Amino acid sequence: IGRTPGDIEAIRPLNAGVIGDFNITREMIRYLIRKATKGRPFFKPRVVVSV
Repeated sequence: IGRTPGDIEAIRPLNAGVIGDFNITREMIRYLIRKATKGRPFFKPRVVVSV
């Protein structure tokens, strides 16, 4: 989507607030939650996700 190297594929799982690719969006949200919790399992989730 601009200046990405040739060996990297840039994608847009969300486009104008609409899920374009459900599987990629799901993995992206999982990654962001893991990154926010730093790999620790969280027992009392305090995460709000809005799409």
